[in-house]
Amino acid sequence: MVKPPQPRTEEEVPLYIRWSPDRSAYSIELRLDLVSKIAAQVSISEQLGIELGGFLVGTFPAADVPTIRIDDIEMVSNSSADDTVFLPEPAEMHRLPEVRARARDLTIIGFFRTHARIGPRQPSLADRSIFAQEFKSHPYVVLLIQAKPPHTAAFFVASNGQLPQEPSVREFEFNEDEFKSLPEISAETPEGLPIPVQEKKIDKNRLRVFVTIAALLLIAISACALMWSFARQASLPQWFSSGNQLHLTVTSEDQLLRISWNHSASDLNQATSATLIITDGAIRSQVALGLDDLRLGSVLYQGKSSHVGVHLMLNTPNGQSLGDSAEWSGQP
Repeated sequence: MVKPPQPRTEEEVPLYIRWSPDRSAYSIELRLDLVSKIAAQVSISEQLGIELGGFLVGTFPAADVPTIRIDDIEMVSNSSADDTVFLPEPAEMHRLPEVRARARDLTIIGFFRTHARIGPRQPSLADRSIFAQEFKSHPYVVLLIQAKPPHTAAFFVASNGQLPQEPSVREFEFNEDEFKSLPEISAETPEGLPIPVQEKKIDKNRLRVFVTIAALLLIAISACALMWSFARQASLPQWFSSGNQLHLTVTSEDQLLRISWNHSASDLNQATSATLIITDGAIRSQVALGLDDLRLGSVLYQGKSSHVGVHLMLNTPNGQSLGDSAEWSGQP
């Protein structure tokens, strides 16, 4: 149970930027004096060309509209050998109880990271696997901010423990001066909890163009992947075989399937890309894996049939393809 804030004087009451519900049931509130702290991390990320990240700390306040309120951030270390790809250190995930205890009336409500990698600005498979394991079916929010100007940002709010593919509110520019110039409005909180907030209304033609272009690119990529899938034969080429260093396995975990491989395999060092091919009964799908996914060493998958076959295919600069395969049978 979240303890409601005690009445405070006007000088002590914090201001928030608020995004009203758009593509999710939740409003999102970001404490205004936290913006400069996050902006400093974005600036470091831009200057060094690396990704930085941390936990979002806050509350789920009592309000007429379900609300996720962000009051602080807790930076964490990167476990990835490639600084352009952020992956939390395992030790950082293990100290979550310590962070929660130090937060007192607050709790960990999500995660944020800058985005310096190539590819769409959305949670990767590695992000989704880490968050699904940590937050289970509880609501949480992910904030992604582009490391390069104009520092476009997006919130993703999880529903039933699953993050959406598209942002939960319209993308916006993470601009400290613009945030501070917003007009103050009344908070959407029950009577007795008068916390002034600032309404964030972004209706820029430039952002609309960006969103439209991104949507068209996603449609084109999906169409190409679908056409390639239909063009392939049912069986994999003869060069694709198991028995290498990847040690691909599929195990059942919390009503999900965990697809795992040896993230320290030397084969991964020469991989330029990877594809996970999943045969789930009569359904056959392909998932592109990024470097962060490969270094994580596992992803979660919701099985639909009693027999699932998995093939992990690595591509190398010289055109050689390496891979491994595994199967699982049981109750879906």
